[in-house]
Amino acid sequence: MSGEDIEIESRLQPAAVVCADVERYSSLVDQHESLLKFDHLMGNLGRSIRDDLRATLGEDAARRYVVKPAGDGVLLVYPGDIRKALEHAWRIHNHFNTRAGRDRQREYGLWPFQARIVVHYGDVELIEKSPFNEAPDAFGKTIVTCSRLEPATVPGMVWATKAAVDAAMAERLGEPYKFEQIGMVDLAKNAGKELAYNLVKIDGKNAHVGPLSVKRYPKGVQANVYVLVRRGAGKIPSVHLAWGGSQCVIHRSELSPDFVAYRIKHKLLGSDTDLPLLMVHTDPPCEVEFPELQFSPDGRATLKEAAPLLAGIQEIDTEADRWYLLPNRY
Repeated sequence: MSGEDIEIESRLQPAAVVCADVERYSSLVDQHESLLKFDHLMGNLGRSIRDDLRATLGEDAARRYVVKPAGDGVLLVYPGDIRKALEHAWRIHNHFNTRAGRDRQREYGLWPFQARIVVHYGDVELIEKSPFNEAPDAFGKTIVTCSRLEPATVPGMVWATKAAVDAAMAERLGEPYKFEQIGMVDLAKNAGKELAYNLVKIDGKNAHVGPLSVKRYPKGVQANVYVLVRRGAGKIPSVHLAWGGSQCVIHRSELSPDFVAYRIKHKLLGSDTDLPLLMVHTDPPCEVEFPELQFSPDGRATLKEAAPLLAGIQEIDTEADRWYLLPNRY
């Protein structure tokens, strides 16, 4: 059949795009059996997404959605449907990044991988029948932007662009999801910058306000920053801070039950090669705030507002307390 005999129906239309892959997949290149196991794991994920589309949208409508696996990753395109995009992005997150996901990978004999997941929204060129396999396909700048933000995403997290957040808010999805602004993130291959948000699913009416919160600081920052953890009515949390290759654990045994919040002073020693993100994990999930800082020309940081000792807030200095704070009583 000549190229002139092939008719390709396509049209530009708004769509939500999900790009995802896993870290350290290259470690399997010389392990054929492990590659087969991983391929089966990805196949199960792809089938569950396709089955959900057919069950909820109907066979005809589901055919317009792109589910395109690619080795260790997947491209998903949802014409005008940010709701399904967020739902399936979180399904991928659960498939890899949760405790159940890690256990599932161990059942396959795989060392647990973490997925990097990005949701974007914009115009795409949708091809209803690809000339290669007659399956739907899509291309365009929106897909390129999404795929180039994905390598910068922290493994284990779901990020969304400003366009995706705006589309979600237009669909009134601010209740089932929480969007935590990270800041401007450099795209791969010097393709520009995007304003990124950390996506958090809300379980029923209980927001996962954590367990992971993220704050972006200037590259190469060498300064003290502050994290405010509000305890709420639950038990005292343990707090895990990660920055580049350094980590700090403040165990709940170090925190007093007499306080309702804990302000943590933590020194960041950044470099120009670090992804300048401070990640805070709380167990159980707590409300986390990052008091705003102002930076002087020499890079020193101070709180924009004075930070007096406040009643009900315990002050913690991770540097003064030997950086790592580990349990000393139970």
